[in-house]
Amino acid sequence: MTLWASFLIKIMPWKIPLQQGEILEFPETDQSDMAGLEPLACCLLRTYTSWRVRSVQHIELTSAQWSERSRTIDVQALTDIARMQHDPATADLRRELNSQFGSDVDQWPDSKTLILPIASFPKEPLLDFQITVDDQPAYRISRKETARLKAKYMAYLAKQAHLLDDKERILEEDSDLSFLLSAIFAFRPTTWHGMRKWNFFKAPLWTYLKRAIPGKVLNRDRYATWKEIQKDIKEIVKRQVVSTHKSATQNPILALPDLLAAQPQLPTNRIHRILSDLKNLLDAAERVAGADPESEETRAARKLLSTYSSYGWRWEAITVCRVPLNKPFIIKVKEKRSIYFDAPKRDDIRALYRWPRDLFFPRARHHLSFHDAGSNYVHISAPDNSVRPVKLRCRAFNDTWKKLPTARKVNGSADDELKSAEYYSRYDSSESRDERIWVECRLSQTVFRSMLHWGIIAITISAIWLLLYLVYAKNYSLGSKDVATILIPATFAATLLLAADASTLGRRVKRLKQLLLLAALVTLWCVTLTLYIKGHISIDEAQVIWRF
Repeated sequence: MTLWASFLIKIMPWKIPLQQGEILEFPETDQSDMAGLEPLACCLLRTYTSWRVRSVQHIELTSAQWSERSRTIDVQALTDIARMQHDPATADLRRELNSQFGSDVDQWPDSKTLILPIASFPKEPLLDFQITVDDQPAYRISRKETARLKAKYMAYLAKQAHLLDDKERILEEDSDLSFLLSAIFAFRPTTWHGMRKWNFFKAPLWTYLKRAIPGKVLNRDRYATWKEIQKDIKEIVKRQVVSTHKSATQNPILALPDLLAAQPQLPTNRIHRILSDLKNLLDAAERVAGADPESEETRAARKLLSTYSSYGWRWEAITVCRVPLNKPFIIKVKEKRSIYFDAPKRDDIRALYRWPRDLFFPRARHHLSFHDAGSNYVHISAPDNSVRPVKLRCRAFNDTWKKLPTARKVNGSADDELKSAEYYSRYDSSESRDERIWVECRLSQTVFRSMLHWGIIAITISAIWLLLYLVYAKNYSLGSKDVATILIPATFAATLLLAADASTLGRRVKRLKQLLLLAALVTLWCVTLTLYIKGHISIDEAQVIWRF
């Protein structure tokens, strides 16, 4: 930052972020104020349904790569929550609000700068990402600051689950485990994914660590010890979410280069103990999560396990913004996100059929937060008139890819689930619903276009059969007019369909039909050329007219 830019920022009544991700700061807010707001931010993360009334999300599949998403979240007035003295569901949030602004709600200011969690998003490229809070642009805090706050949130959940009674120090803000959690949550899988892709048969994890960790701090014995601890952590995470090699929560060794870069003085021989602390914390959370389902400790332990595991797939968008306290407001999020056409369990060797199935019968998959408001609604559609969702092949799954009950079943089904040839929608407000769900929509052509494609394929194959039948079954010598009568209509119709593509999404959906049609067209011309070479086709009375 130049001196001139620094001077301008100091004299202006607000600070403008110089790049995406910087914190929006207000003149009355300093770093100590931000630190004081962190307990409230953790409580807001923990109690989404206490202060959010509803969430409405609309997803449009605009191309074969991207989906455009808009989401509206209705937020209840925080003063109204503070006045709910007899509601046990909002007790924790009321306590934090009273701690921040005082017990006398009438003396609260009209608005206040808060650290506000917005929503979680998959660790995939996002374009045109916009957040507005009460019709004002909101600015995300940096990725590293978000990771630090999420590590603090883990300590908050562990304290609520009574997991830190004997080991209070292991999750303090300056502890080694907190630094490891921050590195895990800030991990970006791009470099690791590329290295794994090109070094699949050369121990990619060892290669990644040797290149990312400088010096001689890594040896085979330490690596083997870390792998043993990681194996236990991986089993815990796989019971919560779908397994993926990109997840640093499932594979915490991936975050060690970032940990050592942030803490260069950390002795390498302490990494074993830090990983062991993480494993012991997750083991303790699993033991508590399996106890009495009605207790607050059990719910907090389950929240810790699911949140930690999901942060390998997703990241949390957190903003610092001015929020009205005495009236409801609306959070709006717009984004363009890549579509999952590959199955989350595609790497499973027991499901090799998924690759050809997804190649020729595409399924658009969406990973959604579905329990971060009092009620959640999602609507999925394709604006391309040539593409439709297959009604019976639109399904919802939980985080471990287990199919959720459909509307035809009474127990466990959503409040409302609609499927048609134009859209898929799901609405739920039950407290027992999953925090995150997958929605899978099989895509196909409209009935008329599909019948047209199959008809042209049948005509082209019939033309091949007719040529061979006349020559070899009837011993008929074909002339140029016969060949033109058979060849030209089929070729013209096939070429027209091969070239006509309304969109990239439409092209992906009809990939199988186009491949079959192209193969039939090439076969037709090869058969014609072969018959001509063998003398079964004669070009009689052909005249070439040259015009100058």
